[in-house]
Amino acid sequence: MFRSPGAIAFHLGPLEIRWYGILTAAFDAEGHPFRAQRHKRVGPGRLQPAAPVHQPRLLEREDHFGAAVALIRADESLPRRAFAVRPRIGLLAHEPLLYRDLTGRENLAYHARLHKVPPTRVTQLLEAVQMTGRADEPIRLLSRGMVQRLAVCRTVLHDPELLLLDEPRANLDPGAAELVEPLIGRAANRTRVLTSHDPQTAIQEADLVLG
Repeated sequence: MFRSPGAIAFHLGPLEIRWYGILTAAFDAEGHPFRAQRHKRVGPGRLQPAAPVHQPRLLEREDHFGAAVALIRADESLPRRAFAVRPRIGLLAHEPLLYRDLTGRENLAYHARLHKVPPTRVTQLLEAVQMTGRADEPIRLLSRGMVQRLAVCRTVLHDPELLLLDEPRANLDPGAAELVEPLIGRAANRTRVLTSHDPQTAIQEADLVLG
């Protein structure tokens, strides 16, 4: 079904969810965009940030609707303005999106240049996930858990407002999961959209759950 940009896709509690072609944005009854808190999608599928969400099911109280996702101004349009949105999003998906023949440090330095982030940010994140000692080895030689830690660094490198997380703790042992928690967990104080096969844990830390 064709939708013009800005058309209302559905209502979610007190919010109007409008469709912009590659993402949705939420507005209150007066048409003002909301800023999201932590949103989770629990279910068998992978995270599809480009797809609209149909027939959501609210599992928590409506007073958790303090905010919702709005990444562009009302007078902007997508995908023509996609370049204005990308710097504000951090994606951690099934693939780490790191070059296998480059070292972890080289990968992060490359992304830092793309986002015009100072090199000190790379050093800071490597220290945060305790990867400084292995940062100069090619990605292909590292364990999956180490690669996941570096992928977390890439995701938050440019200090995005919105995190799209697909099983973000995959391949992480309890110690490593604790290291990345300040970067991508509740303590990060960012808007998070998360897909998880662990509904019990996801629901406990979510403000809004879609099933």
